[in-house]
Amino acid sequence: MKAVIMAGGMGTRLRPLTYDKPKPLVELVGKSCILYILDLLKANGITDVCVTLMYLGERIREELSTVCDMNIFYMTENEPLGTAGSVANCRSFLDGEDDFLVISGDCICDFSLKRAISYHKEKGGKATIVLTRVDDPLEYGIAVTSPDGSISGFVEKPSWSKVYSDTVNTGIYILSKDIFDYFPDKVCDFSKDVFPAMMASGEKIFAYNAQGYWCDIGNIGAYTHCTRDILSGKVRVHGVLDAMKRKNVFIPENCTVREPSYIGDNVFLENALIGPYSVIGDGCRISNASVEGSVLLDGVSLDKNSSVRGSVVCEDVSVGQGVSVGEMSVIGQGCRVGARSVIGAGSIVSSGTVIAENTFLRSERTGSDLVCDDECFVCETGNADLTCFFSAGIAAAAVMHKSVAVAFSSEDNSLLPNALAVAAGAVFGGADVYDCGDCDLNIFRFTVRRFGFGGGVYIRSDNGRVSVLFLESDGLYVRREYERKISQFLSLPIKNDDKNRVAGAFRKISGHDNLYIKKITDLLRRIATDCAVSGIRYFADAVPRPSEPKEYLHILSDGLVFQNSMHEAYSDDTVRCVAAFCIGKISGSVCVPFDYPLSVDECAKKYGFTVRRTTLDDPERSNLYTLCDPCLTAAAILRFMSDNGCCFSDIAAMLPKFSSRHRDVSVSGGRAAVMHELSTEKDCEFSDGIRIRRGRGSVLIVPHKNAESLRVFAEAADAETAAEICDFYVKKLKSR
Repeated sequence: MKAVIMAGGMGTRLRPLTYDKPKPLVELVGKSCILYILDLLKANGITDVCVTLMYLGERIREELSTVCDMNIFYMTENEPLGTAGSVANCRSFLDGEDDFLVISGDCICDFSLKRAISYHKEKGGKATIVLTRVDDPLEYGIAVTSPDGSISGFVEKPSWSKVYSDTVNTGIYILSKDIFDYFPDKVCDFSKDVFPAMMASGEKIFAYNAQGYWCDIGNIGAYTHCTRDILSGKVRVHGVLDAMKRKNVFIPENCTVREPSYIGDNVFLENALIGPYSVIGDGCRISNASVEGSVLLDGVSLDKNSSVRGSVVCEDVSVGQGVSVGEMSVIGQGCRVGARSVIGAGSIVSSGTVIAENTFLRSERTGSDLVCDDECFVCETGNADLTCFFSAGIAAAAVMHKSVAVAFSSEDNSLLPNALAVAAGAVFGGADVYDCGDCDLNIFRFTVRRFGFGGGVYIRSDNGRVSVLFLESDGLYVRREYERKISQFLSLPIKNDDKNRVAGAFRKISGHDNLYIKKITDLLRRIATDCAVSGIRYFADAVPRPSEPKEYLHILSDGLVFQNSMHEAYSDDTVRCVAAFCIGKISGSVCVPFDYPLSVDECAKKYGFTVRRTTLDDPERSNLYTLCDPCLTAAAILRFMSDNGCCFSDIAAMLPKFSSRHRDVSVSGGRAAVMHELSTEKDCEFSDGIRIRRGRGSVLIVPHKNAESLRVFAEAADAETAAEICDFYVKKLKSR
């Protein structure tokens, strides 16, 4: 069998390791990544290989020129063709082959490819995808499988709510020559184009669940993690770990080298301490210095009284006397670090940088203090430097392009500097910024939609933590795709060396709050109910207060509280069902999130309107806007009550009887693995989480975003059954 190695990647997220080399040539423990792949192929009987090239392809040709016992061909792309397009470009090499294998040149694995190939031939399909299980599948493509071993669906780079399994696509495929019938264009991808086309035509794609080690070297974290795994023997690789016996390695008596570690050729050590999980590349010089849990690539010199901890130092870097390099730092090729300098933890130093003596360099990844938490990015430290928010503005400019609106909560004037820092970052990033000042979130959502901005950034304080909310042009929180991009930009250093950078404009706008208030006032005209309204003042003032209230509505910034005449509150699920019912009856249809009770669907059938369940990642997402704005939701409920002469309690009584029970459950063994087990149950549906029908009720299980726990939403016609279903799954999840 022949193989195609995909080796055209630039490895942007691995910089500065990849500033002057293609990603497949990144070195792990003395050997470039692509050489590990060639060893794997050869060990599995594959010696005819075509390597796809694009970025610095000549460097790969040079690296592989000395490889023996293999027939290596090359195909160069002048422009990116996509994963499938790259393989199609190799058709002349693949002529005459019934089946062939595709593998990435920038991963490390020790799978038995022979077994995967045998499985492919046994199934007789046109495509077999090699899967593996991972703890955190967010950066990969999840594959959901059927009992016959075929793949029933893919989810590319999912949010946690769409993690239905821990089995991910490794990018290793065994394909039949007939696969080319499904290639739509010259430029195409397997995951976006080819595989969906096959499934749409009824063609089965089979999954092979591989046993063994696999790691995609996608970023610095994965690079260091994989290095440790190679050193500790977690991955079976060829010809690497005999490091201490290599012919040109001499360890003087005044040096300490702790295992596991790797020492390259022609290394000079003098009174050095090499801690465990360290890699010292060829030609390094370490004198009276220490290296702990770090990677020093070829030609690094480390002078006396210097230390490097948990970091990566690229080729030909010179580190002066008394220098300290903190954890998770990366120093690019050819840098010169002056004596007595401190490289702060998390710093990224670009290739060729000269750092003067006695310099304290703090991390330039200033946005890393913002952590994604549910719908917003939260500043965990509470008192982060304003450059953290400047980075958020740069991220907004990159994702929202043309124009960005910025505002902060009217409840906390101390957030003004944070909002101005975001605005400055967005201007720096090239976006035109519209300063909306202080306002509530509902006014800001409306403003972003009404004025057609590319998006918005809203700052508020939540329990002492500062939250940054990114909105799209429809006024709703950003989808998963944009959330990932924002996180990536927040992890990058701020660079001011682009001579072609064009700053955006900064403008203040006014009157937007009055436009929203007028909209709400118009919606509430001629409404008369027995419900007393409180909370958001401009809303409450627009509703006549009854002399003898029978019910009470309190409007919060992010929700509604309805109470009966005894001031007893209705459940959140009841309020949500009533809201969906009223909107559905008024407009004929309603869009609701997947975690809304199923009672909404029964209402729709009984009372003649349609319900569509959707998420922020779906094309219909903008239809969720009304339910995301408590003022608009409250206006719809009050309008229905007024037009039909009824109370909230009357509408609640019209709903099918239901009861719900919610619990959060901590799990061991990983959220993704638990979801994988649940996905094999009968009568399960994949939505935002996994919904399982059980007897007279159902349960929806959704992973938490930032905790090893799951949310359990049980629903049934009566409280006893809902509690029974909830308790059953809580016990099941805890006992695994």
